[in-house]
Amino acid sequence: MRRRIQQLARGKFEHLKPSLSISVDKIDITAMEGNDISGDFVITSTNHVPMRGIVYSSNPRMECLTPQFEGEEIRIRYQFHSYGLIEGDIQKGEFCIVVEQGEYNLSFVVSVSKLYAESSVGKVKNLSDFARLSENDFDEAFHLFYSGKFKNIFHPDEKREMLLYEGLSKGTPSGQKVEEFLIGIHKKKRTVVSLEESSAIFYQVHENRLETFQVNRNQHGYLEIRVHSDAEFLVLKKPRVTDEMFVGSICDVEYYIVAEKMHAGRNFGKIRLEIPGQKPLIYTVCATTKQENKTKDEPVFFDIQKSRIKLMQLYLEYRLKRIVTGVWANQSGVILDHLSVLCENEKIYGLMKAQTLIINRQRQEASWILDDFKRTCEDHESPEWGYYLYLCTLMEREPSYVDRLTAEVEQIFKLHPDNSMLFWVLLFLKEEYYQKPAERLEAIRDWMRYDNSPYFYLEAYYLIWQDPYLLARLGSFEVRILYWTARWGIMTRDIAIQVAGLISEKKEYHPFLYHILEACYEVKPDDEMLTAVLGYLIRSQCFGAKYHHWYELGIEREIRITSLYEAYLLSLDGRKLERVPKMLQLYFQYDSGLSWQQKAVLFVNIIAAKKVQPEVYQKYLPIMERFAMEQMEAGHIDDNLAVIYDEMFEQGIINSDIAHWAAEILFTHKMICTDPQAAKIEVYEYACSPACNHVNNRESMIMSVVRAADGY
Repeated sequence: MRRRIQQLARGKFEHLKPSLSISVDKIDITAMEGNDISGDFVITSTNHVPMRGIVYSSNPRMECLTPQFEGEEIRIRYQFHSYGLIEGDIQKGEFCIVVEQGEYNLSFVVSVSKLYAESSVGKVKNLSDFARLSENDFDEAFHLFYSGKFKNIFHPDEKREMLLYEGLSKGTPSGQKVEEFLIGIHKKKRTVVSLEESSAIFYQVHENRLETFQVNRNQHGYLEIRVHSDAEFLVLKKPRVTDEMFVGSICDVEYYIVAEKMHAGRNFGKIRLEIPGQKPLIYTVCATTKQENKTKDEPVFFDIQKSRIKLMQLYLEYRLKRIVTGVWANQSGVILDHLSVLCENEKIYGLMKAQTLIINRQRQEASWILDDFKRTCEDHESPEWGYYLYLCTLMEREPSYVDRLTAEVEQIFKLHPDNSMLFWVLLFLKEEYYQKPAERLEAIRDWMRYDNSPYFYLEAYYLIWQDPYLLARLGSFEVRILYWTARWGIMTRDIAIQVAGLISEKKEYHPFLYHILEACYEVKPDDEMLTAVLGYLIRSQCFGAKYHHWYELGIEREIRITSLYEAYLLSLDGRKLERVPKMLQLYFQYDSGLSWQQKAVLFVNIIAAKKVQPEVYQKYLPIMERFAMEQMEAGHIDDNLAVIYDEMFEQGIINSDIAHWAAEILFTHKMICTDPQAAKIEVYEYACSPACNHVNNRESMIMSVVRAADGY
């Protein structure tokens, strides 16, 4: 300024003014949503006259970073702020450049867009572009899905799709999530997997061998199939099948049959294929060391097994006095003749027929069979010879003779201590067994640790039937015998009395014990037995709907037992409504020891019966109103409380004090997921990402999350 004043004092006046040139005629730029964009332009003095001035913008979103300048060539920097703008918005304005002796304008136009990803199919601007990209290059689509640019392709109206993406993009990245997203937005159909064949059988497997089965798919798409085997002799070459392993629509799954893991006969195993969004597929494998033509013997094997089972059933029915001796002997004889033909080398069936003839008083025919066996049997230390000696004692009951043969049988049993037939024979021959039932039962107990033959169940039952006091406790052995007794429908009143006295020791639930008690009540339907049943159910916390009839019967019979009324309420089926007994109505009107869940069950049933029992409803109405307010304040909700709240709202209990509590309750939803593979439920709301239980926005997304081997 001083230099300028001195020039004027000397009479020097400069009349030259700068001639401006701007590097651009117009600024036209594109800004990304939520991002600032910077740029610049150059102002030049073409006549080299220094210039000085200021620059400002007519649009507040366009900030001039070089508001003042001086010189012959100046670069003016600017920055546009796009925060709050969305794709399609356009901002216009001018830069006003004020210099000595002049003013210039530079217009600008800013278009707002999203940051779209570049891909092999061009810019991905919408979900259709993304679906097309996934068809051409799934790996590229996968990386785009988990990039920060993916959110830019959503249209503002695609709120459901945005919520779906928000839920699937969380957690461990997975190609299956991308596939589920494409299916969820209806851009592709789910890939369906099927088996070409569902089973295979292999013969003469003497060494390890590699086999395959074919899996088909109906279309291209991401696939990750988990494959499992339930048999040790089936070993999978790869635990997973992916889409990359398919040749067209076909994939061969390889597995090994491990010979050393196989047992004699046929080996069965299943290979299970778990496909997302589809029921598991099962491939059954059967392997055997036999030759294929030898399988013709298998019908004979099954015939033998069926005949033995029928023979056992006939014997049990005869011993339980359901059929007479003649019927048992004749039908058993026919089966034994059939078995003798099927098993020519086994003499045991002839001896068994001799026993049926002896018991049916056909001693002559039995004697022929025994004599023939004695002539042909060379091994006098075999179990069959021991059985023969037992049959001889049935033919001749002279004590010294029986004692001598019994000693011989015992010596044979020492040589074959694991033979069940010899042990069964000694139960009838040894003096300490048939004279001391307690020792006989103890011997059966020890033997049945390893052998669960129905013949021993029968002998144990007979001892208890003859003397119920032998039933001194309810151990595992006794429970097994009693459960067998209940299944055969041969429970007696005396045994039931003994069970009723012992059941008080049991505090944990066991299905066998419950079935036993049911059978006991059938033969002894009195208050004593009912009290025993109720006590056991209450002690073992059995409050399911299947036990409700017991508690209902106990109240009808006025059984006095602790916690009976509470058990009645807990066992009420929530899907059914029934009239609450009057005794419970009076009891719970003054009792306050119930949990809120139990009270809710009671009140719902009272509400359901208000037309039939209006006086009961009116007595409980103040209690129910107070209860509803307490539960709203506590934030509780379930199916029963929903009914109570609805009823109380009709009574006008809403006021300013509880309005905010009611608001939380009104927008609470119940979700039921029937998918057995689901591990948890997640709820997403538009503009509200955390999972929540209260959904008050219709624009919401509920997702079930499936647990996989490597995460969710």
